[in-house]
Amino acid sequence: MHMALCFLVCYTSIVLHCSRSSLEINKLHLCKPLIRAIDSAPIKDQFKLAHLVTYRYFVGRKAMFDSDFKAADDYLSFAFERCSVSCSKNKRAILIYLIPVKMLLGYIPKEDLLHKYNLNQFVDVVKSVRMGNLALLNETLERQQVFRQSDINETSAHNVFTF
Repeated sequence: MHMALCFLVCYTSIVLHCSRSSLEINKLHLCKPLIRAIDSAPIKDQFKLAHLVTYRYFVGRKAMFDSDFKAADDYLSFAFERCSVSCSKNKRAILIYLIPVKMLLGYIPKEDLLHKYNLNQFVDVVKSVRMGNLALLNETLERQQVFRQSDINETSAHNVFTF
């Protein structure tokens, strides 16, 4: 059993790196067989927590891009809740995807959370949604387009998640 666990841990590391690469080059369809392989692994519950958090982050991102917002919420919430408090960059990277998913599902983040993880770019979006001001929301989203693309690219480029 020990040899099988070592093999699975190595395999998982390879799958996580491949998933990261697939997401970075926008070839999300390449992730599907990798995800199935891990999901069907009989001893996946024995993975290190860091590996599980990273895996759930990538699967959550894929679910978001597939418009499966409930699954994205489940995966990203798991990743955020179990990500170490000392990994604030990782928590911030998760929130960049989790906040829009939560908002699409009707949950509005508190301003304290946005400030804590330096996600001030979401403050105006949240305010306009709370006010129900569609014109302000559209204006804010137009202004934030630069943030979203640059911040997402920065998060991907720096490979925030490490084991």
